[in-house]
Amino acid sequence: MKKFVRLAVLICLFGLGFAQPAMKAAAEPYLDNETLHSNQDPNTETRRSDHFRLAFGHYNRDTGTPMTEQLAQGNLQMFERMWNRWVVEMGMHDLNESATQPDGNKYRANFVFLMTWNDGGGGGAYMSMDGNGFCWAMANTGYCRYDPPSGATPHEMGHVWEGTAGGFNGSDSSGAWWECTANWMQLQFLNTYPTAQNYVANAMYYPAHGRDFYDSWAIWEAARDDPRYGGYWVNKVWTDANASQRVNEFILDRMIRVDTSGSLDKAGAVKDLWGDMAQKCVTWDFERQQWLKADSKADDGSDWEFYRKNRTPLVKEPGAAGWYRPGHQFRNLPMLDYAGFGHDGLTHG
Repeated sequence: MKKFVRLAVLICLFGLGFAQPAMKAAAEPYLDNETLHSNQDPNTETRRSDHFRLAFGHYNRDTGTPMTEQLAQGNLQMFERMWNRWVVEMGMHDLNESATQPDGNKYRANFVFLMTWNDGGGGGAYMSMDGNGFCWAMANTGYCRYDPPSGATPHEMGHVWEGTAGGFNGSDSSGAWWECTANWMQLQFLNTYPTAQNYVANAMYYPAHGRDFYDSWAIWEAARDDPRYGGYWVNKVWTDANASQRVNEFILDRMIRVDTSGSLDKAGAVKDLWGDMAQKCVTWDFERQQWLKADSKADDGSDWEFYRKNRTPLVKEPGAAGWYRPGHQFRNLPMLDYAGFGHDGLTHG
């Protein structure tokens, strides 16, 4: 027999800046999206909260973490705290409507526990879009820890947010940014994970390239800390696009087009934001510094490989007293013209 459980969401102070959700958000009715799993399917169990619907079968093929009622209810509570952080507190786009066929209604976002049906399907943690344009997430039960929260399921729900926001659906150039942005969405909920260590170690390269495309979220964090931008600007980058811009507009061009700094020189303002981000990365001088620096030891000069990757030696500029330039290995590199950066440890004489 199916059980339809109305979850009383446990609101708690979890992480940075959490507060109680606005009453109007809880009062808005969200419907069930049954595109993938019908509520009448005898092989499927469903559980729901205000904004999420879980589906799972009657088998436990992930023997390390069996499917239980406690696991379902714990994940619903975690997802509601996550939704409250993103949508209510930060004002981000909701993740509860179709990206391709919006009908004016809001629907519970679906999450599916893999390896709980006798279908031979495998596990993992993923996001996808169903036939009616609703983004949904899935994972086998081993990825679904809720206390403390898993690092997998909030990330995949970050992808659900991206797909529902729709600003880069079908993009011909910005696919790598999906991973670092999902990580940034996850960070807004977890505070302690992910870290940006790999991004700093590969800072001289173009952001979100193959070495650090999961890690290049620091620009979003710098914007979040800047009152001229905040989460509002990040949200605009991911939502403000017509059909052509979704596919063809490069993400840095989008950042400039929707700049919210108030500057007449939008490109210059966005470049300044990148410079501010690079400066913050030297000592993790973000609002979340206490968490970010915990995974990033100070450079003590003992690891030349680490130094070579993310510190830029300066040399005196001939004929210009008091002026220095980056060392030859960083000079005229194309990636430094496209938001790559390096650091130099300065000392006071």
